[in-house]
Amino acid sequence: MKKIYVAGRISGECETHDLMVQCWRKFGDYEDDHIFKCNYLFKPVEGKFVQYKGLSVTNGLRINANLENESWETYMKNCIPILIQCDEVHFLKDWKQSRGAKIEHKLCIDLNIKIVYEQ
Repeated sequence: MKKIYVAGRISGECETHDLMVQCWRKFGDYEDDHIFKCNYLFKPVEGKFVQYKGLSVTNGLRINANLENESWETYMKNCIPILIQCDEVHFLKDWKQSRGAKIEHKLCIDLNIKIVYEQ
């Protein structure tokens, strides 16, 4: 099964419940429109990944969904081991405004992980 990680800006976008919902929607819409190419709402979840049509997809929100009020460093330490196991990483349009996504981008380049940019 092909593993895909979606990277984008999270910090500064999730401080209230409404902003958190918008942030989840941003990642979910990208996954539906550009990766799964469907709007099927109930995709099975296996660990930190959503699985559908031979693809296994995750992102920083999903990886850290069970944590609250942790440090940025803790969130990143949870994401990086999963990211480096992925076959490719998709970067949302806002990735350059994210300190974490910039680190993830550098890792992809250094580790030769395929990069896909949102158009």
